[in-house]
Amino acid sequence: MGKLVLEHDLIEKEADDVYYVTGFFHVSFNDGKKLDRRFSTRMEKVNGKW
Repeated sequence: MGKLVLEHDLIEKEADDVYYVTGFFHVSFNDGKKLDRRFSTRMEKVNGKW
């Protein structure tokens, strides 16, 4: 497999149950290769669950 590390850069509240999250992810593969990228996502609470 490998290893995934997430680090958030910004968590912005859009509403009581909606957040916009951006950050970086870093993947280290067992063969020594690495991948570093940015991500952004909208998190929304639905039926009381994230």
